[in-house]
Amino acid sequence: MQITVNKQVRRVIKVCLLVLLPIALLGAVQGYYWYQAKTGVDKLITALKPVARIEYSTLNAWLLQPISLQSVNVRLPSGSVVMTVDEWSFTLSDWQSYLSLDSALSSGQLTHPVSMSLANAKVSLASILRMRDAQEDSDGYQRADFSTLVCGDQTQRKASDLLSLGYSFISGSVDLSIEPSTQNKALHLAINSQWQQFMDMNLDVLVGQPAGVSLRREALGSSLVQRFKLDVQDRGFNNRWSIHCRKQSGIEEGNLYWEAYEAALNEWWRELGVPADLELNQALVNAHMPNAKVQFAYEPAKPVKLLDLTDHALSESLINRSEIHIHVGNDTVELTDQQWLALQSVYAGGIQNAVHVMVTGEQREQPEPEPEPQREVVPGVIPIQPALIEKSFKATQVEALSDYIGSAIKVETRFSGPIEGVLVSVSDKAINVRRHIEQGRATVPVMKASIGEIQVYR
Repeated sequence: MQITVNKQVRRVIKVCLLVLLPIALLGAVQGYYWYQAKTGVDKLITALKPVARIEYSTLNAWLLQPISLQSVNVRLPSGSVVMTVDEWSFTLSDWQSYLSLDSALSSGQLTHPVSMSLANAKVSLASILRMRDAQEDSDGYQRADFSTLVCGDQTQRKASDLLSLGYSFISGSVDLSIEPSTQNKALHLAINSQWQQFMDMNLDVLVGQPAGVSLRREALGSSLVQRFKLDVQDRGFNNRWSIHCRKQSGIEEGNLYWEAYEAALNEWWRELGVPADLELNQALVNAHMPNAKVQFAYEPAKPVKLLDLTDHALSESLINRSEIHIHVGNDTVELTDQQWLALQSVYAGGIQNAVHVMVTGEQREQPEPEPEPQREVVPGVIPIQPALIEKSFKATQVEALSDYIGSAIKVETRFSGPIEGVLVSVSDKAINVRRHIEQGRATVPVMKASIGEIQVYR
């Protein structure tokens, strides 16, 4: 009887061991995995500290499941919160990648694809722009901005403008994937983001890294750009901004604002000595209209080092216009060499500075503004300051219209209603006015003899 009981006890113990041993082993592996995940994430956060401080409340890391951080705050070095995220998750391709996450994040060497997802992210645009505004105030250098060509006295978007438009924070989601090539000699980066009532942005970048794929700064700087593509889809910002600028300029009617905008573009080209192009102007107008969709692609025939593209002088010689592809809606934008150099002066500076900060961690030095010519000072004589002329629609003689081709005009005729548009040509007997209509645009001839009154935006 005693022998039988002992056998039953031993059998129960064996069964318990067989059941508990895998559970204990699984628990040990899970604990090791959680430790690896937390160590790797904390090292990544430490590495990012010079750029941003990242805080989170909880880390979830279940074996073979995505790693997720809950209630994440991203702060600038100054301490202000620039982004909050409800859940920030990391997904790797296989179990070996999860177990080697610590060494991968600390070394920057990637051998397996990594995906990240930010759910319910909120970004403080105001904080970002305040930082940019402070930088510009300190260096005295302001960049050109197409968005304020017709915006009253305003020459650039400021943090206060976005606050007034309801953009203290923008909410949305971000998906990011980093994928090394099979031979580990190239890196593919894709970022897809959707921001409610603002815009959607998709970035696709392919860079070569002959020494092996790495996310370390020194490796990124020497990366060879093989493809760069950016898609932007407006989701409400353009409409709010155009209404803001209409109010600043005292223009009540929407179509008239876009006609004044096209006229301002013509004047901008004239100041640069570049021939104006009607199709290019229309594309630039369309790019700033509600629900606009713009795509910019750069595919160099010979891969270019990323750090070299941040140097303005080098980039002009490295980037060939034929390697640039721009689409606005369904239309392809064709550029001359002069037009491409002019557009670079508007857009290249901000992009180059952002890339420079990413690969070096330092702000790129801004060019010194050209000094104003010195005037002779005569004792006892107060220098005369030129009067500031505020643009508006002003009555103009028909005989003087040839001086204002490309400008927005309002025409009152004796036999029909008012006509508003852009003056495109003047002949002995008539003028031609291009108007924006629902289907696109149309050029309307107006006989000079029928003109009662004409006003030009000047």
